[in-house]
Amino acid sequence: MHLGRVTYYVDFWAYPALAALLAWWSFYPEAMAGRLAWLAACAFGLLLWTLLLWTLLEYLMHRAVFHHAPWFAAQHRTHHDAPAASIGTPLWYSMPPLVLMFAALAALLGPALAGGLCMGVLAGYYWYISVHHIAHRWRTRPGTYLHAARLRHGRHHVPDAYGDFGVSTGLWDHIFGTALMPRGTGAKLTIRA
Repeated sequence: MHLGRVTYYVDFWAYPALAALLAWWSFYPEAMAGRLAWLAACAFGLLLWTLLLWTLLEYLMHRAVFHHAPWFAAQHRTHHDAPAASIGTPLWYSMPPLVLMFAALAALLGPALAGGLCMGVLAGYYWYISVHHIAHRWRTRPGTYLHAARLRHGRHHVPDAYGDFGVSTGLWDHIFGTALMPRGTGAKLTIRA
């Protein structure tokens, strides 16, 4: 959906602030053993959530929901029509699932472990919004991860293209057969240079 300039950029400030608050709240009353458990859960959450589950969730949401679920597809189409516009998911849509997940995990595992695991989800979402933002608004150096992500996402935005749904990584596109092949050096990308 179209967002104002402040609303578009608030995620870049709110999620790091939430991560700091979550880290503080997760182990503030805990002894050193609780802090070590939080660090272990955070490392596990970063590895599991960010590298595997988040990127798969990002791929599936983009492919199945943003391109096929009627209301979401209509909203996402506005992004394809104006890729450089301030279009995104407002904080009040992206934050509640994280809060619910933390509450459920805290009830099951306690705040230290829940907070550590949720840090992986926060890192994954922040990684995704950052890469997506960079893909549409920054010049990137050829041969870098961000340049490859920018080109991959640019192929996704070519009219009538169906593929390259992964923003953070192209791994799942290759696994599920939706990776688009580069069209050569003259391919026109619909992202701002």
